[in-house]
Amino acid sequence: MNDNSTSFRKLNRKDASLTALIYRELRGAIIEGRLKPGHAMLEEQLATELDVSRTPLREALAMLKNEGLVESAPYRGTFVSVPTREQFTQIIQVRVRLESMAIELAIHQIPDREIARVRAFIQEKIPLLSKGDHRADMNCQNELHGLAPRYSGNVILRNLVQSLDEEGSRFLRGGDHFGPEDMLQSAKEHLSILDVYEQRDATKAIELMTAHLRASSARIKAIHDLEQVQTEMISQAL
Repeated sequence: MNDNSTSFRKLNRKDASLTALIYRELRGAIIEGRLKPGHAMLEEQLATELDVSRTPLREALAMLKNEGLVESAPYRGTFVSVPTREQFTQIIQVRVRLESMAIELAIHQIPDREIARVRAFIQEKIPLLSKGDHRADMNCQNELHGLAPRYSGNVILRNLVQSLDEEGSRFLRGGDHFGPEDMLQSAKEHLSILDVYEQRDATKAIELMTAHLRASSARIKAIHDLEQVQTEMISQAL
C-alpha cells in the first residue's frame, strides 16, 4: 500500500461528469507532482481516497493512458508514466513551432503593461531562483511562455502550448534536473525575450525563444529509467 499523501478532495458521486472530474483530479496530481513518476495507481486505494466507484475511475485511468500520463505493465499494474529524455526532446520540437506561431500572431498585440508585469514578476523571483526554488522557476516559466499564446487570438494554439508546458514541467520538477545556475540562466533568457517583445521584433523574438527552448532541453541532466523507477515503486507498494 502506498504511503504517499495525495490530498485528493472528495468528489460528488451524483455528478453526471464524474469520469471527467476524476480525470482532472488525477491529471492535476500527476502534473503537480503529487503523484510522482512510477507511482502505483492502485484502484482500491484511489477509489477510497476519491470516494468514487471503480467504473468511472477505470474510465478516467483509460483517458490518462491515452494521454501518456499513465502506463500499464502486464502482471505489475498501472503506474504514473516516467518521462524520458526522448519525450522531452519531442515536446521541445513541437513547442518551438507553436511558440514561434504564437509570437508571430501576438507580437503587436501584447500590451506594454503586460510585458512590464511579467518582467517585474521574473525579476522579483531572482532571489528565490538563486536558492534553487523550483516552484519560483516554474512560475516564471508559466508567465513567460504563456504570454504570447494568451494574446495570439488563437484559443487552440493557447491550449496546446499550455498542455505541452504542463507536460514538460514533469521533467523539471523534483530537484534532479535544474539547479540555481540553470534557473538564473533561464530567467536571463526570459528577460531578453521580453526586451525583444517590447521592440516588437517578431523575427528576433522567435530566434531567442527557439534558442531558449533548445537550451532548456540541453539543461536536462538526468531522466530516470522507466524500468528502474517502476521496479522501485512496485517493491515499495508490496
